[in-house]
Amino acid sequence: MFVNKGTTLNYVVSGADVVGNEMVIVGDLVGISAGNAAIGETVVVDIAGKFRLPKDAVAIGNGKKCYLKAGTQLITGVASGNKFIGYAAQAVVAGDATIDVVLKQL
Repeated sequence: MFVNKGTTLNYVVSGADVVGNEMVIVGDLVGISAGNAAIGETVVVDIAGKFRLPKDAVAIGNGKKCYLKAGTQLITGVASGNKFIGYAAQAVVAGDATIDVVLKQL
């Protein structure tokens, strides 16, 4: 039985409050919160789509894997110790502050 397209999931916030458009780890997935929520509240998390996200000072090529840098809200191209989130939708240089990422985890 079809439920939905599977582009979002509901997440009961734990650990720290969530701010809208923040990257959120839900189990093995990384998504983008659709709104603000306090601990214990439920927030919708987008797990598909293209998002403009803040990045660290590393160049990333178009179509390359992107990761949520551990302990931050930054995207990096470095896999070691970080969580996969999707693919770069454009090439960026080290000095760029943001990157468009296509979420792809399933």
